[in-house]
Amino acid sequence: MSDELKEGVKQSLRLALISAVPLIIEQLRTGVLDWKIIITASAIALLGGLDKWLHESDKGITKHKGLVPF
Repeated sequence: MSDELKEGVKQSLRLALISAVPLIIEQLRTGVLDWKIIITASAIALLGGLDKWLHESDKGITKHKGLVPF
């Protein structure tokens, strides 16, 4: 596993921890568990990790060094 990919996976896990875990805690507290919200937050975390990987990689898929060109 390349260093760039490891950084992307670590970034995804960081973002998932920051976004999905508080949502789960709050939803368990209220008694209503909506998996769509948790899956959406996790998907955003995965996109953040993908963007980090593209920024770190010298052989990125896009010429813009990330998901967006700015």
